[in-house]
Amino acid sequence: MPVAPVPREYRSARTWKGVPLVHVALGGRDVDGRHRVGRARGVVAVGGVAVGVIAVGGVAVGLVSVGGVSVGLVAAVGGVAVAAAAVGVVSVAVLAVGMVSIGVIAVGVVGIGVLTTAVSPATAAAVWTGTTGPAPADRPGGAHDRYGRTRAPRPG
Repeated sequence: MPVAPVPREYRSARTWKGVPLVHVALGGRDVDGRHRVGRARGVVAVGGVAVGVIAVGGVAVGLVSVGGVSVGLVAAVGGVAVAAAAVGVVSVAVLAVGMVSIGVIAVGVVGIGVLTTAVSPATAAAVWTGTTGPAPADRPGGAHDRYGRTRAPRPG
């Protein structure tokens, strides 16, 4: 039977305003058999849960973050990424890139935003405009067919 690794931790001696410059906390099983999640907090933080200016971990929160669930002020990369600029399977940002991307500029398979580049851009248009097709001829701007050609008014 393989033995689970013992939790390990590294904390740099140098600090910045009481926070270590580098903090690495890897989880594992304690001697009593309980699983311990590595919680890292530092300027550069690496661990199961990482909080820092640069954070890398399963759950990462920071100015720049990389992780399974990633929240960043400037940039985030991960499965679920939330930041000003985010790349992930699901990304929410001003500039969002991912399978499902929500943002002002959204690029992905499904893009929801003001400017979208997506495999299904009609999905984004339907969400933001509330319409799924061309306007009827009796509404303003509805005198065009679905190809943008001007239609002749209907008689009567």
